[in-house]
Amino acid sequence: MNLPYDAAKKKLIAIKGIGPKTADVFLMAVKGEQVLPVDVHIFRIMKRLGIAGEGDDYESLRAKLESEIPPAQRTKTHLILIEFGRRICRSQNPKCEECPIKRYCEVGKK
Repeated sequence: MNLPYDAAKKKLIAIKGIGPKTADVFLMAVKGEQVLPVDVHIFRIMKRLGIAGEGDDYESLRAKLESEIPPAQRTKTHLILIEFGRRICRSQNPKCEECPIKRYCEVGKK
């Protein structure tokens, strides 16, 4: 089955237990779609940088990021941001002293 991105995502989301992020990760990994899935780590980083606002949901933040990240760089960006969120910009006890972008971050400035 070779559906366009929107149709494939809609079919996947219709399956119980699959949400937008899981569908996007699947489509990125299996089908090679040039999307930038947003997980909890990426959302946290973007909130701390002031890129994601309180009103942003998954789709709005994904659209913001995709408008700035070239399609060929989205998979790599996705993976780098997840790793950065796990190792440096953690939810508890972030390692701000090691953060290379702390000057842009409200948490890191404190």
